[in-house]
Amino acid sequence: MKKAILILLFSCMVIISSQSSDHGTGLFGAGKDLHLKGRTTLTDPEGGKTVIEFELWTGKGKKKTNTKIIEGDMLQTASPMSDLMTDITTIEDSAKQSSKVLYNNKKAYMDISDQETDATASGEILPPDYQNTKKKKLGKEKVGKWNCYKYQITDEQEGVTYVWENIADGIPVKLHHTGSDTEVLFEVIEYDTKTVPAKEFEIPKDYKKVENMMELIMDGQSGMPDLKQFQR
Repeated sequence: MKKAILILLFSCMVIISSQSSDHGTGLFGAGKDLHLKGRTTLTDPEGGKTVIEFELWTGKGKKKTNTKIIEGDMLQTASPMSDLMTDITTIEDSAKQSSKVLYNNKKAYMDISDQETDATASGEILPPDYQNTKKKKLGKEKVGKWNCYKYQITDEQEGVTYVWENIADGIPVKLHHTGSDTEVLFEVIEYDTKTVPAKEFEIPKDYKKVENMMELIMDGQSGMPDLKQFQR
């Protein structure tokens, strides 16, 4: 379960923030306005599924993502950590080089601007330089209302990933990954390129800042938490 959650949180941002090399630079890098809604289904080798809603906003060098688990074992597990992980928002500002994580169930946020993310540990499916990756074009295929090019990306360690990109603008609208421990199916529900309001990238006024995970977990609790809950 931990690996599945990491795959979603880190790879979806990479996938949707990128465009194919046929269409120029990535969306986030160019500061292009985009609002997108999607859904990811993660299936483990035993057939267990986790379904997560994904939403993305980009504009003027800023990016905001929200991931919310709507189906899966984590919703059935009563623990401080599972409560934190089921609804998370990240807000990034490239000009300020800032990055913040919002824990919506707690109405709290943490500034992680000085922290580094290990891409290998996160289990990213597509590399950060995805737009420069060599891809095999398989042809045209319609996904929902979008006419797409279908690509195949093969990795000896991670398996095979199929990506469907909207021919009109190069935005990936579907991804299917197999061959590793977790099968991933990402599907875009809708998106538009209207101007994203600046207030969308602001932290809600009723959210409070916390300095570390322990402070976040202990909020509203008495005594020390059961450390076994964090070893699952």
